[in-house]
Amino acid sequence: MKRRAVVIALAAGLLVGACGRGDDPRSLNNPSKSSSVTTSPKRDPNQRYRVSTTVLASRGQGPQLCLGGIADSYPPQCGGIDVAGLDWAAVPDKQSANGTTWGDATLVGTFDGDTFTLTEPPAPRTEPKQSKRPDFSPACDKPEGDPNSDSTALGDLANDPDVVAVWVTEDQKTYNVVVRPGATDRVRTAIRRSFAGLLCMVERDRPSSASLRELQARVLAESEGSPLGGVFMAYVDEQRSIVVVGCAIADGVSKAWAAEHWGDRVELSGYLEPVA
Repeated sequence: MKRRAVVIALAAGLLVGACGRGDDPRSLNNPSKSSSVTTSPKRDPNQRYRVSTTVLASRGQGPQLCLGGIADSYPPQCGGIDVAGLDWAAVPDKQSANGTTWGDATLVGTFDGDTFTLTEPPAPRTEPKQSKRPDFSPACDKPEGDPNSDSTALGDLANDPDVVAVWVTEDQKTYNVVVRPGATDRVRTAIRRSFAGLLCMVERDRPSSASLRELQARVLAESEGSPLGGVFMAYVDEQRSIVVVGCAIADGVSKAWAAEHWGDRVELSGYLEPVA
């Protein structure tokens, strides 16, 4: 089964980026791929995993784990990992409509890289742990600009090679722009051509947002057949200057392979949790 990757952009108020200059994604602590790349060790085929999510089957498609997001439709739509050994009668709160059957459950089974095979009956779904929210507080103590201005256009920063991150505070009053060292005056001048509102500008020696988006694209293009077991979500976290990747398995094998191929700017988050 060819998995469908779901790309999610981090909704941090306003996202803009830049094409890298001196921070090409291939140089973001990323070793070049060659014949010397070490082959990752194989996992125990009897290792069991737990996942709590929606399981769904539709016309022409057997049951799958919904990973990386579910379309807001009726019936719902999603993509993920094929499931074997599922008894729909045991799925709590199962629903069916227009040829689609779905339900929320906690499933335990083995995973061979393509198929999740149940080893226990389905159990009720458990609520996932709440992830830490991004920090949308001002980047500086004293924002500059007119607090009464209604302008919201910062100008065309998308192709600026020095822009690292942009976000707006939760009260929608202060825009924050992080730039590479030495670029503050030039970028501020460009912004002030169209924006008169409150502005915080700080410098940080980090990769540009655009170079991270290029790295994100590489992750999606190069993950097929990897130990990750499939990539179902990937987004750029500008504030931490990383690419967050939602994959099937994020154990030591996956992390070592990802670091070897993409460097330390990629953070893995696994949907399947190993069962001791």
